[in-house]
Amino acid sequence: MKFDLHCHTKEGSLDGKTAIANYVRRLKNLGFDGMLVTDHNSYRGFDSWDPKTSDFVVLKGIEYDTNDAGHFLVILPDHVTLSLLKVRGLSVYQLERIVHKFGGILGPAHPFGSGKSSLMNTKSAKAGRKLFETFDFIESFNGCEPVLSNVRAKAFAKRYRKISLGGSDAHRLSVIGCAFTIFKEPVRSNDDLIQLVKSGIQPEIPDVWTKILQKENSWAHDFFIYSGYWIYHHILTFLNYPRRWRALRRYRGILS
Repeated sequence: MKFDLHCHTKEGSLDGKTAIANYVRRLKNLGFDGMLVTDHNSYRGFDSWDPKTSDFVVLKGIEYDTNDAGHFLVILPDHVTLSLLKVRGLSVYQLERIVHKFGGILGPAHPFGSGKSSLMNTKSAKAGRKLFETFDFIESFNGCEPVLSNVRAKAFAKRYRKISLGGSDAHRLSVIGCAFTIFKEPVRSNDDLIQLVKSGIQPEIPDVWTKILQKENSWAHDFFIYSGYWIYHHILTFLNYPRRWRALRRYRGILS
């Protein structure tokens, strides 16, 4: 089964440009069997999809913005929804403990990408093996990352014996499906995906480079994007502190 495991929708991500229905239509035309919705700190994109309208598999994930280790892809079991994940700014330690307590899996998105949204550009990466061993998988092929970033991520996954996953990181229709993962076993639900990752069976990630991202952007453009994200993320992290603190009170036993 062929899946795009990193997709941002217009309904759920501020920077998403395409409705989930259009993604599904496009992916089906490309021969895909499913997708994982990974909106930023939100499940709105997934929640807007009616599974009764298609036999296409839409899985529920999230791309969570930690306050110290960049972005993480999080997949929880089918019966679990944590409102806490809608509030950005948890530490990677808090995120890992809570996700695993509820039977979920997590791994860094684009770990060798640019800016503070990528794990290896953060101070937390200095923790090394102690931190890396807590991950269930590594996103080793991101369709919006340059070749070197993905090569390093693949080597990283191999070094720490982690499952590699691939996805487009699409925010617009032209990018969807440019990177993907193929499973030999059926994947019909979040539980299926979690079980396969935990089994240690490496799925196939075709070594086909389509590189959709327009790298011809100027340094000024890139500086604005990355510094703008840093400002945006830290402002929202600060503003969400009271809400996050109240939510974390429910998980004191897990984090102690």
